Amino acid sequence: MEDNLKQSEKKTIKFSWSDEQIREFRKYMEDYEGDLDDESYERLNAALDKVEQVSELNTEELRLLKETKIYPAFQHFLSSKGIEYPF
Repeated sequence: MEDNLKQSEKKTIKFSWSDEQIREFRKYMEDYEGDLDDESYERLNAALDKVEQVSELNTEELRLLKETKIYPAFQHFLSSKGIEYPF
């Protein structure tokens, strides 16, 4: 079981969105800034920075992102823009 968890943490999730869409989401995210604690905000920014650079996250990074309060807004934004995401 533990070996499976370690393997899943190494898996990468590819994102199919443009730099413009990421910038748009960062602007959209500002509406939620007050709802996020510092740690969640840092996690979210770190995830967005990595997606912007290499269009992927690993499953551990995604798990941390899912723990933030903004995650439902993140999913809504992606689906409203027709952005495919495999999670």
